[in-house]
Amino acid sequence: QSFYCVFSLMTLHPLVFFILIWEPGHLSKDIRIGYIANQKSHVLLEWGYNVLLRVYPLMPYTALHCGGFLCGIGIPPQILLTILATVVVLPNLPFIYLLLVMHQTLVLNVHSIFRQSKKTRRAFIALLISLLVMHIAGFAIYGRQTAKEDELLRRPELAWLADKGGEVFLFGDVGSPESFAYECYILGAAFAISSPFVIFFSAHSIRIISYTNQGLSDTTYRLQLRATKVLLLQMPWVLFFYAIPLGLLIMSILFGSMHMPQEVIAFGRLLYSFTKMTIAAR
Repeated sequence: QSFYCVFSLMTLHPLVFFILIWEPGHLSKDIRIGYIANQKSHVLLEWGYNVLLRVYPLMPYTALHCGGFLCGIGIPPQILLTILATVVVLPNLPFIYLLLVMHQTLVLNVHSIFRQSKKTRRAFIALLISLLVMHIAGFAIYGRQTAKEDELLRRPELAWLADKGGEVFLFGDVGSPESFAYECYILGAAFAISSPFVIFFSAHSIRIISYTNQGLSDTTYRLQLRATKVLLLQMPWVLFFYAIPLGLLIMSILFGSMHMPQEVIAFGRLLYSFTKMTIAAR
């Protein structure tokens, strides 16, 4: 993972930035800015998640193991958790911004009541930023180590981590997340508020494209086709390799994984493994 992050930083990312900055083609200014911000957030996610922190869940405990370069060198756990929350949630902002801009670009070609003013778009982005800031603040405030940390770390299933090094974020006993439960509630509320907008923008954009394919100019058609590919190719990846693994992780922290069916746990492990691979391959 570390090798790939170095390789992509020296080769793939500079190529993408070059295309977006110097060879944007027919991309509008707003879409280009969104893609540049999206690419920057992916670089931060790659290095933060796979190199600096390198986090793994320790199910069935409400705990995470941090084995990256920043872990185990005396940095307070809540600061590490704040960094983790920042790099994980940051890509959401440019992604939803791009979805909003593409939707509004499509709406310009039709008569729709969902055409938004700049003030409305700014208000929506401000709401999204507020939700992300609340999520990051929740990690900083409620990501506290349990008072039973020493006792729990002496258990055989966790004692081996002492030789592994790094840092253990231990929020509580099995099925008892203690104060970290409040962060899970904040994350759930943020997801419940933002996901309907994402679903609507995606579905409405696809609907517009489905009945405006006829009579379009070549440039408009290419723009519509590009937007369609982005929506169809990225949304399933976001669902299966981001939303579902994160949801399963939060459920295991809140309720414990010992009551989950073995098939769900196996599916979650598979998704989490692919999630780490796709983060490294962004």
